[in-house]
Formats: sequence, C-alpha cells, structure tokens
Amino acid sequence: MITRLYVVNDKLARESGPIFQCKNDEVAYRQYSLQISEMKNIKSDDFELVCVGEYNNENLQLQLGIPIVIDEQWILYLATCSKEGNIEDRYNEFLQYQKAQQPGGNNA
Repeated sequence: MITRLYVVNDKLARESGPIFQCKNDEVAYRQYSLQISEMKNIKSDDFELVCVGEYNNENLQLQLGIPIVIDEQWILYLATCSKEGNIEDRYNEFLQYQKAQQPGGNNA
C-alpha cells in the first residue's frame, strides 16, 4: 500500500515537525486541521501542511517529490479533478489554475 508523507511546516521558525503518514491528502488535511484548531494562542497562518513524498510498504520504496502545500483550495481542487496521472503534474495544473484566477491572470 502506498501512503503519502507529510510535515507541518512552521513558516516563522522556518522548520518543520516530524514526518507522518496518511492514506491521502484529504485525511492528512483533516488531521492537520484538528491539530491546529486545538492549539491555543497561535496563528494558524504561521503553519502549513506539506506533502514531501510517498512510501510503499510492500516493496519498501520511498519516493520523495516536490513539496506540495496541502490547503483547503488544493483539497477542493482534488475533489473536482481527475484522479489520474502523476500527483506532481496535477499540482502544477493546480498552481496554473490558481495563477489564472488572480487579478491580471489569464482567466479567460
């Protein structure tokens, strides 16, 4: 079974916590959201959930990839896009989509 690997990045400290595994981005985001909501006296904008790779527990292979910031917009995008193809390709499509939606972007 392939699981994805995540870290919670502290943007102010410029470092991340330990790596943890989840079945998919949606489950990881749910865990991250619950963890952040339970922390008192912090700004949630100081943290971000980042996927750093995948682990196959059948053949013991670890595959690192480009860091993918997992946020609410990404989760909504995943719900509407095809589940086919490389996750990095889908993330690049998502970034292009976001850029096109910004003022001055090509959102024709």
